[in-house]
Amino acid sequence: METEENNIPTKEPQSFMTAFDKKSRFLLSKKIPHHINWAIAVLVILIVIIFSIYLAYFHPPKDFPTKDFIKIEEGQTVEQVAIFLKENKVIKSVSAMKVLYKIGLARSQNTVIACDYFFESRLPVWSIVWRISGGNYGVEHIKVTIPEGLSLVQMGKLFELKLPEFNRSRYTLITRGLEGFLFPYTYFFTPSANEDFIVEEMRENFEEKIDPLREDIAISGRSVEEIVTMASIVEKETITDESKYIVSGILWKRIDNGMKLQVDALFPYIFGKNTFDLTKKDLQFDSPYNTYRYEGLPPGPIASPGFEAIRASLYPEETPYWFYLSDRRSQMHYGRTYEEHLKFRNQYLH
Repeated sequence: METEENNIPTKEPQSFMTAFDKKSRFLLSKKIPHHINWAIAVLVILIVIIFSIYLAYFHPPKDFPTKDFIKIEEGQTVEQVAIFLKENKVIKSVSAMKVLYKIGLARSQNTVIACDYFFESRLPVWSIVWRISGGNYGVEHIKVTIPEGLSLVQMGKLFELKLPEFNRSRYTLITRGLEGFLFPYTYFFTPSANEDFIVEEMRENFEEKIDPLREDIAISGRSVEEIVTMASIVEKETITDESKYIVSGILWKRIDNGMKLQVDALFPYIFGKNTFDLTKKDLQFDSPYNTYRYEGLPPGPIASPGFEAIRASLYPEETPYWFYLSDRRSQMHYGRTYEEHLKFRNQYLH
């Protein structure tokens, strides 16, 4: 028997997908304006073209040399560096790099900073341009301070301690005849800096420092070598800037009057003994650097003098003194006569 309830017609609920389909048909029935279709198409084409250009010219190569050093040599043009970088898989296109320089992306136009560059990860060409035009090497440099008064041998030992790839034998070979002409200074080198680069940096620094003095050196009647040789002695014999000028005046006066310099600072250079360890026999050691035996300056510098010692040797102070000594507390004492000098020796050194 059918109940009244069973006779009531039922309505099937509309499903979510059915509603969605109706909405979609409604939206599709709306026509998109023709000019908007063209704009979208052009935009898509432009994006594809730009992306293709980026991949072809600006994107880093797959075999980019990550975690490696790339050395850019001094004096190379932008084009030469671009060719070198392309050959070493750092960039894909020489033209792309040159264009970026021309449009001003580089920190300084047509400038390439020579050095070893370290790339931690792959970089697009504009990042490469930004770094090499500004000297952003990508690796922490090693600080090496060369104090005034070090000899070439002492410098070599210091570099060997500081720089992991330093070759002291090679350094000794290329620094022959350069004693006194590598300027003492605080330098920053990459871990892979080679001996040629280090020596060149120090030589260039010396030339830069001495260049303003060259005219006065020529007027002085002494050569650069003579000034630097005297400066190396003054550097080793003195502590304060004031004493440098006084001692320089005393030593030049002795030379001009045909007296022996009788400088103790040369003995550490000859055989490693300092003033307080010298014997009378040591003073007679036969060496052209022994100024107790030979008049005038030694054959060459005994160390690398600082700028103040070089200036003091060029502009010596005139005083009535002929003698000086430094006591065990590094205090200077100046004597007008040999007797006064002996008095100071007995008083301060014995």
